[in-house]
Order: sequence, then C-alpha cells, then structure tokens
Amino acid sequence: QEKIRNVIKNSDIGEPILNINKAPWYLLSQLPDVSEFEAKKIIHLRRKYGKYKSLDEFFKVNQFPNGVREKIEKYLYV
Repeated sequence: QEKIRNVIKNSDIGEPILNINKAPWYLLSQLPDVSEFEAKKIIHLRRKYGKYKSLDEFFKVNQFPNGVREKIEKYLYV
C-alpha cells in the first residue's frame, strides 16, 4: 500500500496499479483530485450497484468533474 501511495505521489507509473473493484477508499483518495469524500463515494456506489465492468462505467457512475478522468485513468484498471 505504501508503494502505491509513493507511485501515485511521484507519478512514476508504467501500468495501472489500482483495481477499481478492490481498492480501498484510502488508496483511491491518494489519486490526483480525488478527495476522501469522493473516494468513499466510489466505495459506496461499488457496494450499492456491484462491481464496475469497465473504466467507462466507473467514470459514468461516479461523475467526476471535467479533467479528473484524464488525471486518474492511467492509475486504474478493472
């Protein structure tokens, strides 16, 4: 978990590192422009509607502000 935080913080990434269906809120909140509130909302919606089938579905359900998708998509996978 510490490695993931360091990779996100330093933007030293070669491939996605967070599974959106398994990542806890405290790691999701380390993503650029994702607050603790938004990270907990991701978890709430995941529990309510089930696992995300794609990144497109993840972004559609969570409705991030403009520009956030481009900043965090590279860190995520299904």
